[in-house]
Amino acid sequence: MPSAPRRTQAERRASSMRRLEEAAIQALVDLGVQGATTTEICKRAGLSQGALFQHYPSKSTLLVAAVKRLYGRLAEDLLTHLSDLPDPERVRGAVAMLWRAFANAEAVATLELYAASRTDAALRAELSPMLEAHYAELVRAASQVLPPAVFSNPDYPSILAITMAAMQGAATGAVVEGREPPGLDHHLDFVARLLEGG
Repeated sequence: MPSAPRRTQAERRASSMRRLEEAAIQALVDLGVQGATTTEICKRAGLSQGALFQHYPSKSTLLVAAVKRLYGRLAEDLLTHLSDLPDPERVRGAVAMLWRAFANAEAVATLELYAASRTDAALRAELSPMLEAHYAELVRAASQVLPPAVFSNPDYPSILAITMAAMQGAATGAVVEGREPPGLDHHLDFVARLLEGG
C-alpha cells in the first residue's frame, strides 16, 4: 500500500496554526481570558510552547488570530445560509443568523477578550483593527446577498450599529443565563422590518 505523500512545510505550518487557534478559542470558552494561558493552549493543541512562539510573537497575537479565524467561520456560515434563502426571507434570515452568531459561548468569549483589552494596550492595538476590518468585510459581503432596498435605506448604518450593539449585550446575557430573551422572535421581526424600511 503506497504511503501518503509527506506534507509540505507550508501545510505543516498551517495545520499547527489552525490547531493552536482552535485550542485558544476553546480555552477562552472554558477558562476565560486569564485561564487561556499559553501552557493551556499548547496542551490542548498537542504542541510545544516553542511551536507556539515560532508562529506567534505573543499570546495576544495568537488570541487575535484565533478570534479572526472564528469570525471568518461565522461570517462564511452566515453568507452561505443567506445565499440558500429565497429573496423575501433573506433579511429576516440574516437577522436570525446574526443573533445565533452572537448567542454562543465562542462569540461571548471573544467579547470577554475585547473587555480585557480595555486595560491591555498591546492587546487592544492588535484586536481593534482586526475587529474593524472584520465588520467592514461582513458589511461588504452582506451587500452581495441582501436585497438592494436594505442598503438604500438612509437609516441602514444606524440600524445596523444599534442592532449589533444590542445583540452583543443580549447574547452575553443569554449565554450566561442559558436561555433566550423573552420575546426574541418579536424583536428579530422588528429589526428585520426596520432594515427593510417598514
